[in-house]
Order: sequence, then structure tokens, then C-alpha cells
Amino acid sequence: MNNPRVSVITITYGHEKYIIDTIEGIVKQEYNGEIEYIISNDCSPDDTDKIITDYLTRINIPANITIKYTKQEKNIGIIPNFIWALKQATGKYISFCEGDDFWTDYQKLAKQISFLEANDSYVLSNTDCDAYYQNSGMLVKNINFLNRKKYRCINDLFPAKDILDANYIIRTASVVFKASFLNEYYNSDFFKVYADKLMMADTPLWTFLSTKGKFHYLNSSTMVYRVSESGVSNSTNEKKSLQFDIGVCDMKYAMIFDNHYSFSKFLKCKNKLIYNHLNVNALIKKLDLYYLFPKELNSKNALLAKYASKSNLFKGFLEYKFRITLMFYNQLCKI
Repeated sequence: MNNPRVSVITITYGHEKYIIDTIEGIVKQEYNGEIEYIISNDCSPDDTDKIITDYLTRINIPANITIKYTKQEKNIGIIPNFIWALKQATGKYISFCEGDDFWTDYQKLAKQISFLEANDSYVLSNTDCDAYYQNSGMLVKNINFLNRKKYRCINDLFPAKDILDANYIIRTASVVFKASFLNEYYNSDFFKVYADKLMMADTPLWTFLSTKGKFHYLNSSTMVYRVSESGVSNSTNEKKSLQFDIGVCDMKYAMIFDNHYSFSKFLKCKNKLIYNHLNVNALIKKLDLYYLFPKELNSKNALLAKYASKSNLFKGFLEYKFRITLMFYNQLCKI
């Protein structure tokens, strides 16, 4: 059987504790074809660079693996780093494993590429996975099982709307996909407009690929992803969370109304309502942040006295309006 070249991409930033596990999972792959391994270090402030370079000089790298390691001259951000690394890939197939995840099945690439080579109508293969919770040290096996059971995602054709609505969760480090559609994705109107605005790089790509063919699911765990459990709430984290939520909302809204996708009018109506609702909640959350972190305000009490009652009234009105509109939408769907 033909074993084509596969490009494996690892982006990393501040992963000095985990990066060796990541690299080992790739170099131990039992795959007879050529593996192009691209590692892009986004100018990590810790010892990630030293650990990578030292490790690569002391291990025996299999003859079929070519490792291309780059340390960015300055920090460019997770999404630009992802896109930069993706554009370096030259393989027929592409796979990912970020610097804090790791592969546990040494035949992962062989299994998935063998399937995709034998089935032209499939464009992507993904698998189940395990989750490791950093703080508690708890390992949860086969975490996709409950999600797939809940949403009955057992078919091979996954509508783009299911990916956008997170009804079908694809773990990035579990994916192998056909690279032949990348140029079309790069040239799409959505990518041209949103490439430098994305809050996540994988979901738009999966959504695009879902319009090109079937998704294969391997019902066994091939990788572990680490879950960071932060018990501390602070101004910086809250703001980042808010910015992320709004960014994701903007991305989904843009894709829903992109002419490339055949979303129904009802779906567009529903998601427009949800989009507006989320943005209202984001604005309310932003107001709450100002109240929670008064150091960012010159006069908290004056603002509270002046705007609190009005904002609460505004919040109630908008939420009431949303509920009424959504009820109307649900009635339309029953017609």
C-alpha cells in the first residue's frame, strides 16, 4: 500500500513541562511513509526552546522523519503561529499535536491515513481521546463517548452547523485531513477577511472541510489533551474570556452568513438571535467587570449611582425581548 507524506504540526508556547511528551508521541509513530514534523515555538519565555533543541540532539530520529524546528523571533500569537506552521506543510495529509497534548497510539497515523487512502469520499479522520486534569491529576478515558451519544453523531456526514454549535466536538490533536483543500480554504472570502481576527483556527477549518466530504471517526482513544483548571478569577482572565467569547461569536456569525455554506433561513434566523443575545450578555458582563474590579474606574460609586439602575432595566428589557423572539422562532419551526 502507498504510504504518502504526512505533515505533523506542533505549535508551542510556554510548554517546557510537556513538550517532550508531545515530541515523543510523534517520533515513535509506526508509519512507513515520510513524516514531515514541523515544530513552531512562538518565542516562549521559558526553557521550551532549550528543552526542544537539547532533546532533538540526543535522540535517534527515525530515517523517515524530517524535523523542521523554528523559534519565532518574536511572539506572534497562537492563531498566526498556527496558520504560519500550517502553510509550511508539504504533505498530502496534515495532522496536529499542540505542545501540551500528546499521542498515545503509535499507530495513529498509520490507521487514519490507511483509511483515508482507501476512501476517496472522506476528507478528515478524527478519534476519541482522553483528558488529563492538571490540578487533580485525574485521567478521564474516552471523553467523546458521552458527547457523541448525546448528539447521536454516529453518521459520516456532519453538517457544518453541528460543528459550529459544538454538537460535534473534534479534538485537534486527533485529526488527520487531506491537504488538497487548503488552497481553496486560504482563498475563501471568509479566510481573507477573518484570518487575522480568528480566536480559534481549527473550528473554521473543520467547518470548511465538512462541505468537501465525509468525516471518519475512529472509535478509540489515540491521544491525551491536558485540561488546565484555574481556580482563580481575576480581571485579566475575565477580560480574556470575554474577548474570546465575543471573537468566537463573531466568527460563527460570519460563517453562518457566508455564501459558501448552505444554511437554512431558519438556522440563520436562530443564530442571528443567539448572536445578538450573546453580544448583549457580553456587554452586560463587561459592565459587571467594571463593578467587580473598581480599580479600573476613577469613581465606582458615582458610576453605580448613575448607571446601575438603567443598565439593569436595559438588561431585563433585552433578555425579555430575546425570549419572546426566540419563542416566535420556535413556533415558526413547527409550521
